[in-house]
Amino acid sequence: MIYKTKIYWHSQKYRRTTRIAGYKIYAKTGFVTTSTWSAVSETGSWWGFYQYMTLRRRARVKEYRVLTSGEVNAFIKDCRVGDILQIRNKNSRTKFHSVIVTKKTYNSKKKIHDMELCYHTSDRKSVSFRNFAWEGFGKDSYWTCIKPYIT
Repeated sequence: MIYKTKIYWHSQKYRRTTRIAGYKIYAKTGFVTTSTWSAVSETGSWWGFYQYMTLRRRARVKEYRVLTSGEVNAFIKDCRVGDILQIRNKNSRTKFHSVIVTKKTYNSKKKIHDMELCYHTSDRKSVSFRNFAWEGFGKDSYWTCIKPYIT
């Protein structure tokens, strides 16, 4: 079950009681996922994480196209640990996946920046942007960087 909301992006606790012919059969307490957590961007009248962060939280956002190694270096240099990156392909306006920057590295000999990303779809953790994500999601993809904190 997904709870449609524009107010917050965390899980919502609920209590459901089932009754048959006026008799209480059982009560269940659990958590429901919110649309702002589970959806990447707006779908119909549902707000996704992008809308929540940009419209409600006023997060800073910038979109990048990273076709060359130089553009990748500049993109990674602009990103910080804690930034959320969202991906869309070149033929769509809709973002389809979110990842979180968890670590940044710099090779001073080669003058190359890299960052590690985590995401939960396939329980990926500590994946190199250069060695996995850039090619894995397509070098012609657009990357949106959401900075959810105050700078």
